[in-house]
Amino acid sequence: MRRKTLLRPVGSRLATVWDAVQNSLWFVPGAMALAGAALALVLLRVDLPDDGFWSSLEAPARDAPSFLATLLSSMITMATLAISITMVVLTLAANQLGFRLIRNFIGDRRTQIGLGLFLATIVYLLLVLRGLPVGEEAHAHQPAVAITVGSLLVLASVAMLLFYVHHLARSIVADTLIHRVGDRLDAVVDQFLPDLGPHERQHPRSIEEHARTGPIRGDEGGYIQAIDYDLLVCAAREADCVVELAYRPGHHVLPGGVHAWVTPPDARSKRLAKTFAEAVVIGPERTPVQDLEFAIRQLVEIALRALSPSMNDAFTAIAAINRLGLSIATIMRRPSAERGFPDEDGVVRVISPISTFEGLVDIAFHQIRRSAADSPAVIMHLLETLGQLAELAVDEGHKAVIAEHIDLVTESGRRAIQEPRDRAAMEARRDEAVAALTENGPIEHKDGLR
Repeated sequence: MRRKTLLRPVGSRLATVWDAVQNSLWFVPGAMALAGAALALVLLRVDLPDDGFWSSLEAPARDAPSFLATLLSSMITMATLAISITMVVLTLAANQLGFRLIRNFIGDRRTQIGLGLFLATIVYLLLVLRGLPVGEEAHAHQPAVAITVGSLLVLASVAMLLFYVHHLARSIVADTLIHRVGDRLDAVVDQFLPDLGPHERQHPRSIEEHARTGPIRGDEGGYIQAIDYDLLVCAAREADCVVELAYRPGHHVLPGGVHAWVTPPDARSKRLAKTFAEAVVIGPERTPVQDLEFAIRQLVEIALRALSPSMNDAFTAIAAINRLGLSIATIMRRPSAERGFPDEDGVVRVISPISTFEGLVDIAFHQIRRSAADSPAVIMHLLETLGQLAELAVDEGHKAVIAEHIDLVTESGRRAIQEPRDRAAMEARRDEAVAALTENGPIEHKDGLR
């Protein structure tokens, strides 16, 4: 059976474009504005019976132009206020939490729907006002349904404004953003490291060692945003070769550099090079489409900003460490992503670097540890988190990685913490972490637990 790719069948390039569209402030509001325009054009042609309950709807429409003009003016003011609040929040978030985290605010669906409702209501009222009958026809017929729906949309927009302000106020709180980024990280982990049963797991295939010959050089430079492994497998099978990638999504490459190797080298062709260029999406920034490290780096950035001398916010750093520990515990329970991508016959055609547990833990804790050297509270919390991970560790490789980080954090604390009580508290947490790590027997550690 053919292996499922890391990306859905829509293709890597389309997935990258869709990610950019989802994380924009124009797509959802624009779609809602078009829906508002369509609704206005339809309701302008709807007539109501002249008797019974429906006749009461004609009352507010007797001075329809003035009424709708007042609603439209109010909605424009309301939308301007909402946009101004949004820009202020984005500015504060960029300064306090980091510019690379702005995409989390822009891509928030509730923010997009709020702005979309304001814009849709304005477009709706404008078209209904433009479509009102004039002259003698205005006295004989008024689009009561369209005017009533416009009134309801304005009322809904007023309620949305209260929710919108509340949502923006909460979204700038560091804990809220940490939770949101962490949820995105867990979603990427579920995609790349699915929680499969023992009989469903695909173990790394044995790939014969071969000399790296036949380099493929890329014409573009930038960040690898996504790779269409299916397309590469098909191209490699057609050329009867093995393609070994020199990078994975998230890496930065230079134009003219070696982006892959082909074995045997005689299999290289213009067609293979063209397919390779189509399968690899390169852009000016990293995206979470296939990048497992992307959300981890965002959480690390929040912690580093909090630990900077200008902010000195240990509580935010601790919250980020807690969320990192939660996701790393999930990663630790999942099987590693397969490195070889086989074709339908089970022959490995594409070899790709993978994000290892050691690499992910290094990205999560190395920079925080260095920046937290002068913060005993953060150092001790790092040891507590590593101790909690140690309790869950079963694999000897995972234990060795955790043991190394316990050593590094302890050494940083011993160099920086001078207060005897703080050092004693740190050593106590270190001992607890080591005890949890060695509870199931000794571990293999290249430096040994010190």
